[in-house]
Amino acid sequence: FVGCEHLSRLAALDVCDSRFGPACGAEMLGRNRSLAGLRTLRLPGCNIDDMGVAALCASRLTLDLLDLRHNPLSGQARERLRERFGNAVRLE
Repeated sequence: FVGCEHLSRLAALDVCDSRFGPACGAEMLGRNRSLAGLRTLRLPGCNIDDMGVAALCASRLTLDLLDLRHNPLSGQARERLRERFGNAVRLE
């Protein structure tokens, strides 16, 4: 998936309830330069934790919507997401 040559064409990605992974999955998405055009990222129920949040916040992604509902996030991780992505973040 991460090596797909067509990723640069994506404007939205939804991997809802995929158990994508705490940090590993989020880090792969955040570091992938092919996803620079991504504007919507939906990861509800993907087991993203605080380490995954750190990876997403360190990414170069510029998102209009980041859906992280139903993930085990601490209050600190939630605040960090709001600081980095602002109103794009959906946690509830």
